[in-house]
Amino acid sequence: EKNWLPEATQSSGLATDAAVRSDATISIRPNRLPPLPPVHQFPGLPRPLRWVAGADARRHDQALAEWAATRSDVSHVDFELQLNRGVMAADGFHPGASAYRQCATMLARHIASEVWRPDPIIST
Repeated sequence: EKNWLPEATQSSGLATDAAVRSDATISIRPNRLPPLPPVHQFPGLPRPLRWVAGADARRHDQALAEWAATRSDVSHVDFELQLNRGVMAADGFHPGASAYRQCATMLARHIASEVWRPDPIIST
């Protein structure tokens, strides 16, 4: 079986085969990968764990972005989500409804920009 995961992600377990695999068994194309959450902003994580986990998440997200750039059927959606206690769930660790709305809006914009790109021949 082919392993489509970037090496940095394989050891972390942060991404799964189902999320980034693009072979004959998956019929949805192209695949969009949202960025990993900004763990360094999670108010429910104490310091220095927040900083260490955040640095790890950023490193894995960069590996996913670099891997996606090598594929024509995968795109890494690059957006920054600002987390604070106001957008987090009551436990302070999980994103709340407004954070998910922000993510959904940014993903929708990304997809719309791919689908409704202006035709360079028509727009010139």
